[in-house]
Amino acid sequence: ETMDLTASGAYDAAHQRMSMELDMGALFEDLAAGAGESVPAGLDEPMQMVVDGTAIYVRAPMFDLLGRAGWLSLTPEDLGTTADALGLGAGAYDPSSVLESLRGVSGEPTVVGTDVVRGVPTTHYAATVDLADALAQLPEDQRAMVEAQLGKLGDGAIPIDVWVDDDGLPRRLAMDMGQMLGSLGLGGDVSAVMTMEL
Repeated sequence: ETMDLTASGAYDAAHQRMSMELDMGALFEDLAAGAGESVPAGLDEPMQMVVDGTAIYVRAPMFDLLGRAGWLSLTPEDLGTTADALGLGAGAYDPSSVLESLRGVSGEPTVVGTDVVRGVPTTHYAATVDLADALAQLPEDQRAMVEAQLGKLGDGAIPIDVWVDDDGLPRRLAMDMGQMLGSLGLGGDVSAVMTMEL
């Protein structure tokens, strides 16, 4: 089985706010087709999420089918826990924290070629990242926050591609997480690539 999940959004680091839309239409279409059914009305709409500090607001078409129409809100206090315990502390939704993994690149990156990413010329590099090395090279005051993010990716080496513009800014990052998922004993051949455009 193959599926694509596409998300887009914005992050405001200064105010700890984030908004995101996740398009799960392809997933629902695949599930429905496998069952010989059609997708219920509304499930082709994206799931929306807004975060303000540690308060999370979610609107998802699937909730409508369960009789919970509109926006739902949730806080760590609602669950009787803390923001840190849920991984919702400072920087939890900052997508740029994934870029810290580039500190763990081992050896010299290979130049793959050039590409245009969202209208910007870039150089495409390929490398391997050791997550333990990436965390070890971080300043101590940043380590806990980034470890909370990168810790979700597991241990070991991850093949990575990065597209960098003429100002040295990363415009696209693609991480091949198939080997990492395979090591979790999920069974069979597992492949997954996360691509992030900035």
